[in-house]
Amino acid sequence: MPSERRPRAFMLVLVLLMLVLFLTAGMAFLGKRVLQYRGTTQVVSAAIARELAESGLEDARVKLQKDLLFPPVSSVDQLFYTYTEKLLAQDGTTLVGTYSVTIDSRYADPPRSILVITSVGCVNPARNPVPCMRKIRAELDIAILERGTGLPNKKLFRYRNYKDEGSL
Repeated sequence: MPSERRPRAFMLVLVLLMLVLFLTAGMAFLGKRVLQYRGTTQVVSAAIARELAESGLEDARVKLQKDLLFPPVSSVDQLFYTYTEKLLAQDGTTLVGTYSVTIDSRYADPPRSILVITSVGCVNPARNPVPCMRKIRAELDIAILERGTGLPNKKLFRYRNYKDEGSL
């Protein structure tokens, strides 16, 4: 009788040892997948934040090009104007994120005739619990006449310098 119990006991110990080994390997595999998923989510959020920031730049450029009274000035000394807008998904209810635009008009007068526009895109925190923001700074040419020649400016309302300042 004792000789029959030894192989059974040995098999039980061996099965439990293999079960622990497979469980450990499975947990390591799942932990790796979680890290890959988080990394992918962060890459997607960073791309969305960049697109939001670029949307803010383009929104400001179009508003400046179409409206001579934009940005509204409350006093002669006002050099900065900031506004924020929300962007919704195609369904019209889901918030994708926001962009905040600051227009710096310190260099708007000739001979420079440049507006410095800074746009910060921010992904909706409800979609991504990790805060994800992107900042882009650009210089917009607002000179009606080309510098030095007096001819009409072909680069009117185009960006002279563009700098992606990265994630915040």
